[in-house]
Amino acid sequence: ALVSYESFDELVETWHMTHLLKQIPREEADLLKARCFEGKSQSEIAQETGIALGTVKMRMVQGLKRLRQLVEAEEGIAI
Repeated sequence: ALVSYESFDELVETWHMTHLLKQIPREEADLLKARCFEGKSQSEIAQETGIALGTVKMRMVQGLKRLRQLVEAEEGIAI
C-alpha cells in the first residue's frame, strides 16, 4: 500500500525511525513497526502473532528503551 506523507519532514522522520528500528533486535522492531506504522493495538498484535500479550508489552518496552538510547547517543546526550 502506498503511504502518503503530509510533509517532507514527516517522510524524513519515517526514514529516521526505520533506520533506528534496524538497529534493535528484530523481535522488538517488528512489534514496534506494527504498533507505530500500522496502528495496531498490543492486543491485536498478540492475537495476530500468537505471542502472549505480556511478552508483546515487554518487548515493546525494551524496544522503546533501546530506541531512546540510540536517539540520545545521536544527540550526544550522556546515557
